[in-house]
Amino acid sequence: MYKAVTLDGTMYEVSGVMSGGLGDLLDKSSQWTVSRERTQARASRRRDIHNELRDLYRLEAQRRQPSSQISVKIDAQKKLLQVAEDQKSALVSLLREFVDVQLGNRCLCAVQ
Repeated sequence: MYKAVTLDGTMYEVSGVMSGGLGDLLDKSSQWTVSRERTQARASRRRDIHNELRDLYRLEAQRRQPSSQISVKIDAQKKLLQVAEDQKSALVSLLREFVDVQLGNRCLCAVQ
């Protein structure tokens, strides 16, 4: 059984089988090129997804920030409202005392 090998590395067998050589290497290299292109495309897509995710986290943080600021402002306004209601109650009490004193003085003036 004889085998022949050409200068480019292709091996021929008596049965007619051909293997190896430049043609085989070119086929394999084209597969590697396709594989490399896919890998690069996937790496690019991964970077894009990573950047998009980072932007979404940033937007979420920005969305939460105004909400917390609004909560702080609402709490401050509630405290101011409570202070105003307390002052109103105190003024109403003073007004009642004043009216009672004035009515009491009128009653005393009328009796005299």
